[in-house]
Amino acid sequence: RHKDVKHLGLREWTCPNCGVHHDRDVNAGLNLRQEAERMLASLTVGTTGLA
Repeated sequence: RHKDVKHLGLREWTCPNCGVHHDRDVNAGLNLRQEAERMLASLTVGTTGLA
């Protein structure tokens, strides 16, 4: 693990082991989208659509 990852000032970095580029902001956006989709899906379970 990258020892500096816990520093919020580090916005992006490349893993020295696998070479994958990580971007903290992009990852946060993906996490927010996934959570919003999960929440919306749980609200519409059993409905036939929006009126």
